[in-house]
Amino acid sequence: MPESEDLRQLWLRWIRNGLLDEGHSSDTLACYLGQAVAENLPGWQPMVEQFLYHVRRLARSKDRWNVKAAVQHLRNAGKWNSPLVAQIATQCESALGAAESDNWPEAEEMSIYVESFVRAAFRNQDWGRAYGTTRKVGKKSENSVRC
Repeated sequence: MPESEDLRQLWLRWIRNGLLDEGHSSDTLACYLGQAVAENLPGWQPMVEQFLYHVRRLARSKDRWNVKAAVQHLRNAGKWNSPLVAQIATQCESALGAAESDNWPEAEEMSIYVESFVRAAFRNQDWGRAYGTTRKVGKKSENSVRC
């Protein structure tokens, strides 16, 4: 875990710029942030706050990849039994019905996607069931007519 101020600043920059949003990096971030919060380590609160703001921004985006990245952060936190799961879920939940989604053709589909995983986070972290719900919605939207 970064102990020097320079390393913490580097992590803050990486979080802010989305460099830890995918793959192993996202998983590693979930592990370290969860551990830092669980152990109440000094100097980590700014990173946690930046991370939660970043997840909120991703979830409110009009970009499928960003929304899915926000949900992946949630799932990774759950994988590590992070004390941040509820806070991340709250940030994702804030995107539901947000003004940022106005005039976005995929808003309804992505809202259902986010809501399914948020519900799973607050209940039992049954990510498979949440994914199954979103797959059903995806099939319905594939069959619908889009103008």
